Amino acid sequence: MWPDEVYWLSGADGEPMRVFLSYSQADAGVAKKLVAQLSEWGIQVWDPGEEVLPGANWALKIGQALQQSRAMIVLLSPNSTKSEQSHMPVG
Repeated sequence: MWPDEVYWLSGADGEPMRVFLSYSQADAGVAKKLVAQLSEWGIQVWDPGEEVLPGANWALKIGQALQQSRAMIVLLSPNSTKSEQSHMPVG
């Protein structure tokens, strides 16, 4: 897919790229594969399926993760367009 070197994905401070991943729970299998590939390249992925524990303040955790991320990946699919959350504003 991408070249072996993805050094351009780190920031000027040399810290690894951190991305926020948004996807429909129905697409969790595809999301897991994407997380695995990005992690292999040294990209830190914030995955709500792994990071938000039951009983946690979901909105607070999402907001914090978005602030700490340098990019956002939205996995668009027929499943995601049916989700009410995908129609909510970000920010």
